[in-house]
Amino acid sequence: LAARFAKHAVDLVKAKKFGVVVVSVGGKISDVRFSEIDPTKRRKIDLNDETLQASEAVGICLGR
Repeated sequence: LAARFAKHAVDLVKAKKFGVVVVSVGGKISDVRFSEIDPTKRRKIDLNDETLQASEAVGICLGR
């Protein structure tokens, strides 16, 4: 997953497409403009989610 995110990010830089964030939606890697993100809408993640647990296991702090 990290490699897929990185490749997409590099492709965005090559295309000089800035002001976006790389996302995974339904298993597909894409990008969304920062201006389209509504900070008041948050998606709840199950605390037993495999990706969440793997992230925390390697030291990524997700604010809890």
